[in-house]
Amino acid sequence: MILVTGPEGSAKSSLCDIYKFCVDPPAGRFGEAGRTRLKRGDDLQVVLYNHAVVHLDNVSHVPQMMADDLSTGVTGADVAARKFYTDYDQCTIRYRRQILMTAINHPLRANDLISRTLWFPLPMIEGLDYIEGERMMDRFLSERPLLIGSQLHVLSQALAMSTPRMSFATRFADWCGLGARVTLALGRPVSEFERALERNMIIHRFEALEGQFFARAVYELVATEGAWEGTLTELVDAADQVAAKLGYPTDNRDFWPQHPRVAMSFLEQATVTLKQLGVSYRRKKIRGRQLIELRRNESRAEESTPDAGDEPLPVMPIDDAGEDETDSF
Repeated sequence: MILVTGPEGSAKSSLCDIYKFCVDPPAGRFGEAGRTRLKRGDDLQVVLYNHAVVHLDNVSHVPQMMADDLSTGVTGADVAARKFYTDYDQCTIRYRRQILMTAINHPLRANDLISRTLWFPLPMIEGLDYIEGERMMDRFLSERPLLIGSQLHVLSQALAMSTPRMSFATRFADWCGLGARVTLALGRPVSEFERALERNMIIHRFEALEGQFFARAVYELVATEGAWEGTLTELVDAADQVAAKLGYPTDNRDFWPQHPRVAMSFLEQATVTLKQLGVSYRRKKIRGRQLIELRRNESRAEESTPDAGDEPLPVMPIDDAGEDETDSF
């Protein structure tokens, strides 16, 4: 899946329109015909079945159930349901699709979906660089044959190559191998593709923590001290101090544990992301006391920290609900 984020006027929807009209052109005018806005949960399966490229426009929130459907849609899925007007007959549909998603703020929190997603944050287009929609549409339609021809030319060269060896193991080896071959076909070294892919994965991990305020506070606590040990009550108190410095809300139970017993579930929800960022935890009992031990794996932490010369990690602003004019699944 490809996630494109940016403020209004960053051309994120137009960029996805161009991609869809080149790969899976829909019937209708450029700019609206290829965009999908879901009203019900089961609409997604119908859309995935009928389109090779699905463009989900202006998404503000992706619940866990929808994230599971998107993950299986990217990986490939067989969906079975009862046929209408029958008691026992079954209908099975099969699909494996490319998914484009646009949003103002990063909407993903599920680790499975994040691991299947490439993220492209865009800046706002200002001044002379801005092109009106009609002018851009006319220019795109006139150059679309050249764009499609260029894509097919590079793809044919990539398919004729053997897959180079990657310097690190990653999920979706087939896709990464094709990406490495496309990079070579474009005349660029494979190391450039590997660096871009690895940095994208790292930013995703940090961004996943931005919506999990308690887990982010725990990460900052361990990143500062290197190791921490104490009871759940002491952990919540320490996280409260970190949250006060970061400006995170602690009075909303949807984002912050209001009781120490609830803190464990918040921590378990972010286990995978914290582990990928080099933070591990375990529970132990000493003299009747239930303790939480948090440690930082230095080697993994160094791998998960952007280089000094890279752009700073994006920070998701904490906006009031209803401020963005976006759809929520």
